[in-house]
Amino acid sequence: MRDDDDDSSLFSFEGEPAAPAGELSDLEDLRRDLREKKSVLTAEETRVVQAALLAWYDGSKRDLPWRQNTQPYAVWVSETMLQQTRVATVIEYYKRWMRVFPTVSSLAGASLESVREQWAGLGFYRRAELLQKGAQHVVKCHGGSLPRAVKDLLKVPGIGQYTAAAVASICYNTAAPAVDGNVIRVTARYLGAGGVRPDSQKDRTAISDLAASFIHPSRPGDWNQAVMDLGSTICTPTSPKCGGCPLQPGCRAASLAAAGRLPAIEGVVPLKKRKLAQREEAWVTLVVVGGGRVAMTKRPEAGLLGGLWEFPSCVAPGPGPEAAAKKAKKKSNSDGARAADGSAAREHLQRAQQLAVKVAGSSGDLRHCGEVVHVFSHVVTRIAVYRRDVSSGVLEKAVGRLQGATAASAFEAVAVLGDATLAVSEQMRKVMRAALGDPPKEPASRQAALTDFFAAKQS
Repeated sequence: MRDDDDDSSLFSFEGEPAAPAGELSDLEDLRRDLREKKSVLTAEETRVVQAALLAWYDGSKRDLPWRQNTQPYAVWVSETMLQQTRVATVIEYYKRWMRVFPTVSSLAGASLESVREQWAGLGFYRRAELLQKGAQHVVKCHGGSLPRAVKDLLKVPGIGQYTAAAVASICYNTAAPAVDGNVIRVTARYLGAGGVRPDSQKDRTAISDLAASFIHPSRPGDWNQAVMDLGSTICTPTSPKCGGCPLQPGCRAASLAAAGRLPAIEGVVPLKKRKLAQREEAWVTLVVVGGGRVAMTKRPEAGLLGGLWEFPSCVAPGPGPEAAAKKAKKKSNSDGARAADGSAAREHLQRAQQLAVKVAGSSGDLRHCGEVVHVFSHVVTRIAVYRRDVSSGVLEKAVGRLQGATAASAFEAVAVLGDATLAVSEQMRKVMRAALGDPPKEPASRQAALTDFFAAKQS
């Protein structure tokens, strides 16, 4: 997890590791040694570590599009997208973003709606808004070029300590450690630092100081990326591949584990993060379809998924119809449980009928299309999806009824699911797929299937 989008409130930590006293080093002792001796490694140990890791990186580094363009803006975009998002997911979004907004100035001058469209589906949408605000700041205060110094980069909206260090080291060859979860894990394990809590700012600062002591002075950008790659592919949170690690010969945690003096590496060095229980929300969502188009409203700018388009929805009590049926089946011996779950299902249907009357004028031909589950970092949404088919004229009236506190519009259904960009969350795309019976997912065949589907409906 990157520092720019910290979500430490979602985690708590398990107790101190059950390693024998004196085996793991205390983090504060390591930091004190660093202050007194200027390094926790000897000069020779530092040289060996640097040579081993960079040799591994030169031969094994991942071929990623942002490594082919090390201009500051490109690195900034990639690091922002990679916050709490997997590399495999980011690649295509990054390529498309750089085609549409190839420069800081092009992003700064774009409409917020177009920025959201290019980000749609990537999640954590506030990142896109901060990226544009940062671009506007850079244009206004730095003539469109990102500043070189870490202290100046930190003044750019949306850039935190990690991103500032990444940009400075990769683009400007500044010896600044970029500390994310991977770097914390690799550093803590190599030095055998016990009791490290990855989301503790105090511990992050201590690890940053330690990591800075053996960053390669002439290849700081490669060094930072090498440590990140090592943490992503070998020194992973679970099941670390110690046998293939270039740093294994000097790794304190690996040595203790091999000697049986450490119960395990994973979850011990550093301490395991334990997610707090997520809350669940039940939603009822209505997809009104007419003439191949669907009615949607725009969410308020503030809050979750701010400014994105969604189908008319409301929060409902209890599980949806499918979840209720499954729950009742599991509790088949409890008449009370079946009655309670059936009541919840009826409540969902009533909410859907109310939405249909409010939006489309009546609840006739209302169909239940199944349920969709979508997980945010802290909320599991279970959405009962209903569909109402109407004429084009009724659809226009439905859009008129939805206009009010927020914007409403009708969009081509193929635009909601197809290649055309629209500021719609993946949650609502799942709803759309459920409403259409989950057509093929390949872009070309998907659009053809949707076109044929709606043509048949109108004939």
